Amino acid sequence: MPADRDKQIDQLYSAPLDKFVERRNEFARSLRKDANRQAADEVRKLRKPTLPAWTVNQLARREKMRLRGLLTAGERLRKAHEELLVGGSPEALQQGRDGERRAIAELVGAAELLLKEAGHPASEATLERVRDTLHAAVVDEGIGRRVREGRLEKEEQMTGFGFGNLPATPAAERAAKTKPTTRATRGQKRETKKDDAAREKQAQARKAREVQAAQDKYREAEKSLRDVRRAVTDAERAVKNHTRELERAERVLRSRQADVADAEREVVRARRSLGR
Repeated sequence: MPADRDKQIDQLYSAPLDKFVERRNEFARSLRKDANRQAADEVRKLRKPTLPAWTVNQLARREKMRLRGLLTAGERLRKAHEELLVGGSPEALQQGRDGERRAIAELVGAAELLLKEAGHPASEATLERVRDTLHAAVVDEGIGRRVREGRLEKEEQMTGFGFGNLPATPAAERAAKTKPTTRATRGQKRETKKDDAAREKQAQARKAREVQAAQDKYREAEKSLRDVRRAVTDAERAVKNHTRELERAERVLRSRQADVADAEREVVRARRSLGR
């Protein structure tokens, strides 16, 4: 793709959300006038981003340092996870997670301000989808690249914890390829080496199971949190609707009461007239 066309597409994704379709179509028409029908068709196929995706795209432009910090935290988190599987420290993994949470919290706060400035509702549901996309960018390098480019069409969400398909680290590969060797000639030393290797494998397997169990709990806790937040959002919306209905009913009631009062006054005046 020519550099100038790539720049125009980048400007398209940085534009206000309600201007996306209009500017996309204008861009496609200009390409068609230049007899570049194929490029025009490709541009016309670009989809208008969802509100959460548009928000993340703007963060990629306005919060470059914070986003870089988040993706750096993701690299550290992946490295800590790899090292843990071959005997590394759990503290490093926890530090990586803490760094990720802080970076996401800062970016979600920036997203809320960005939405309000642009005149969009900064609802919890929208911010939750922004948060999910940022988390997916941490655990999936491919999503991280797309987030950094700032051209998302829809929000992203990770499947699983995200580290299951990581390649083995060099240390793990060496450990897998290394066969226990010994120059001892006595059978007792050979058996001791085998026992040590077996215990080491059992310890690594046990640690891997513990890590997997912790990851499962973490994933379930995140899912529960999202469900609770969405339920709270729905409940707040229902309360607002009921409140509006109640206010309308109270206004109608006051109007009817005023009508009754007027009718009673008319009755009193009519009785007085009859008495005279």
